[in-house]
Amino acid sequence: MFTESQDHALMISCFVHDLAAQRRYGSARLSYVLCAFLLCGGWVVAETTLMGCERPSMGHVELAKWDQSDGRHLDVIREVGVGAAIAVDICYADVTVRAGKDNLLKMVVDFDNGVPKMAPVGYLQEMNVQSQAVSIKLPLPERPRAKVILVIPATTSSLQLKLGRGDLKFDADGTAGERKIKLLSGHIDILASPDSYLTLQAHVSKAKLYDRQSAGEKAHKKKAHKLTSKLITGTGQGSIEIEVVRGRVDLWAAD
Repeated sequence: MFTESQDHALMISCFVHDLAAQRRYGSARLSYVLCAFLLCGGWVVAETTLMGCERPSMGHVELAKWDQSDGRHLDVIREVGVGAAIAVDICYADVTVRAGKDNLLKMVVDFDNGVPKMAPVGYLQEMNVQSQAVSIKLPLPERPRAKVILVIPATTSSLQLKLGRGDLKFDADGTAGERKIKLLSGHIDILASPDSYLTLQAHVSKAKLYDRQSAGEKAHKKKAHKLTSKLITGTGQGSIEIEVVRGRVDLWAAD
């Protein structure tokens, strides 16, 4: 969720702290702690500033005649070109992502547990849909928690999804291209069969990563492996990359 300049700034900060720690303590051990703090703290600051999660302004996206909108519900559908790149930023939500069977991008937002201050369409700050590029910014509130379903075309060449806080279920089967998911805090379930990717990489910092692909659902508590990073080679095409700061990642083999 960092911009390139923010990445560079954090790397420089870590380098400076590393030199200082080695001079003072004769060890780089402390610098690792400081770097982790900077990275996690920097992500929090960047996320709040970048996405405007705390005080989102009301969006002014013009809905199409086939879209549906009311006080708790939003349903939008847009046609996109073959091979389009999709970028989605969401502040707070429980999100499900899966592939569709046509060239339509579909997004559903529901508030089942309460009435938000604004209608869901009011939180849709950006929905820029071009033939080969789609950008969506959706700074949903922390309370009440919204549920978002995102259905992307199977021909999507690139998906970049950034989620501030929430639970995410990503069914990778049927999706393609370069898929990057970044989560600040929450839980991710990744369902992916080997033929849905060439490489699958998962990285966590202050989170837990479990590879449950060989354990099976019934035995996962005993056999799943707790990791900090994981690289899996598949038989398909494209890549899947997951980054989580706080929370948990579960890698499942799709049925």
